[in-house]
Amino acid sequence: MVLQGFFLQNHKFYIDNARLEQWSVLTDLTLVLEKGLSFQSHSLVLAAVSTVIQKMLQERTEEKMCLRLGPEVSGLGLSAVLEFAYTGNLTGLDRESLAQIQKAALYLGVPRVLELCKEEEDRKKRESDGSKKVEEMKKISAEEQMEASLRSIRQLWAEGVGCDVELEAEGIVYHGKEI
Repeated sequence: MVLQGFFLQNHKFYIDNARLEQWSVLTDLTLVLEKGLSFQSHSLVLAAVSTVIQKMLQERTEEKMCLRLGPEVSGLGLSAVLEFAYTGNLTGLDRESLAQIQKAALYLGVPRVLELCKEEEDRKKRESDGSKKVEEMKKISAEEQMEASLRSIRQLWAEGVGCDVELEAEGIVYHGKEI
């Protein structure tokens, strides 16, 4: 038995989970696009950024979950949301991908991605207006995004969401996921 909860102490958690996600190892959530393309994910990682997945996880009745997404969600948009969930980055955000990423983020309830899309829209609007005034907006780094996700995961674990194992040591109860 492996308990994932012990990896939450540092960013190694995200590096390891990103590798696992690439290989679809130990995933418990399948996201299926209308055209049949499917993506494997770790529900707890995605629940840290997605209100829809968080709700699914809280109401979970089966070990593995599957979510069929609406026709408005594209592979590109979903890939971007997954990249953000695993790394804190949103590297493919540009004029061409903006609408697809927004639709996926809106469908899955990912407010931090929607905020990044809004910032990109505002930046593009300022550029197209020929505005000489460049406002320095505090941009949240990928590391800060990961910290926010880790806080969310810690809170979910504290509430026992997504956990099916409790380990007590020295009077402290640790929630975990049996894999």
